[in-house]
Amino acid sequence: MKAAFFIYLLTAILSLVSAILLVNSTIWARALAEGVLEAQSEADLAGTGLTVGAVINAARLVGVIAGVIFLALYLFFAFKMRAGRNWARIVLTVLSALSIVSQASGFGSVEVNGTAYSDSAEQIVGWLSAGCAVAAIVLMFTTVSNQFFAASKLALGKR
Repeated sequence: MKAAFFIYLLTAILSLVSAILLVNSTIWARALAEGVLEAQSEADLAGTGLTVGAVINAARLVGVIAGVIFLALYLFFAFKMRAGRNWARIVLTVLSALSIVSQASGFGSVEVNGTAYSDSAEQIVGWLSAGCAVAAIVLMFTTVSNQFFAASKLALGKR
């Protein structure tokens, strides 16, 4: 169980590295260039007053905000799991499964007009993170971990 907790801490660090790599990646410039070519200029997008660059910067900002919120929740649940809360173990299992599926589906890429752009460094970190998630799920459901959560439940019930 302790190993699962430390793997979740490592996964959180890897997620942070992945987010930094993604935000600073060249995929944004490539996607912007594709968008500009498609629009033939950085003119307004359908009269909305938005430029291609503004849309890409907004996507970056939303990604950073979502990443920070996800990271904070991930760490919160990891600490609750370490404290013996079974509900946190279940939530972490679901979040881990979602991150594995997300990595497998290529969620870390940017798509412009049907062309997907991805960063190999970010993908490598993402796959390392997915591997850690698999290991943590397995470790959270070993016999020793199940006994830990059962004992924690009994201890909480006596309070």
